Amino acid sequence: MGVALALSLAANAVAQDTGSITGTVMDPSGAIVPGAQVQITSPATGVTRSATTNAQGDYLVASLVAGPYNLVITAQGFKRYEVDGIVLCVAENARADARLQVGATSSLVTVSGRSVAQVETQSSELSGTITGKEISQLELNGPAPAFRRY
Repeated sequence: MGVALALSLAANAVAQDTGSITGTVMDPSGAIVPGAQVQITSPATGVTRSATTNAQGDYLVASLVAGPYNLVITAQGFKRYEVDGIVLCVAENARADARLQVGATSSLVTVSGRSVAQVETQSSELSGTITGKEISQLELNGPAPAFRRY
């Protein structure tokens, strides 16, 4: 019983250190693109993870450590789509949807990371990392109340 609990807690601790990148791949008209090849690369480590969009045009690459990532999507009959600089925070589920342009796969569409909306749409969870400096600079609700003697 204790071993199972320890393994469960260890799995939860590891899961909290990673995040995921998910999205939907569409054509210019908004129709889904199933079977598109998705590659996510960490420029910091050089590790590449791959996925393929499902019948609804969705992809998910999970268990990614926090840091910057580059996204490349290719599909038959569409231009190559690239996004550089997707920054993934700890326990974040980043969303990176793509609209592919019709054309030869030798053509290239590059989107810089600053123009990619990274809004959490998968859950209503809010999270963030608070640094020690931010904690030390917290303001108190004013001075401690004075005790009155009656």
